[in-house]
Amino acid sequence: MKKYDTLIFDLDGTLAVSKSPISIEMGELLADVTKSMNVVIITGGNFDQIKKQVINRLGKNAFFENFYVLPTSGSSMVEYNVQTKSWDYVYQHDLTSEQKERLIVRLESSLAKVSFSITPEQLEGKQIEDRGSQLTFSALGQNQKPEIKELWDTNQEKRKEIVSHMRDLIKMSSISI
Repeated sequence: MKKYDTLIFDLDGTLAVSKSPISIEMGELLADVTKSMNVVIITGGNFDQIKKQVINRLGKNAFFENFYVLPTSGSSMVEYNVQTKSWDYVYQHDLTSEQKERLIVRLESSLAKVSFSITPEQLEGKQIEDRGSQLTFSALGQNQKPEIKELWDTNQEKRKEIVSHMRDLIKMSSISI
């Protein structure tokens, strides 16, 4: 990072509605801030999602060399390369195929044990998304409308029940709800 002053933001629910682009005004503000400070976005989404939601909305006046992205909850870092005019990974800590398979099997097993059901009619998109360094479970699907997702488990009891069947995996994985 080139400057010492840094602003760090979460994306979904902070700068934008989940999986939605930031507003034009927010894009202009962030672009202005990059002229004098580092701006860091850390989020559970993958880099392509962050490009759609944020980077493509910053405009030509942004100093991308002062803009950093930590997708998949910080398990990777992407920065702008001024020479090549491209976004390059500084690091990326991907899960192995074996780890992914073990987690998916366990998640599917846990879903079979819970006291509630999710019908195919409720789903919009994939439930399990492989983001390389993170597997993301979206109970109602990756493409479900944010307002519907919000209403699905308002007290987080369903999420807690799923996680309760996976507690022993916490030693090898990070499971958050």
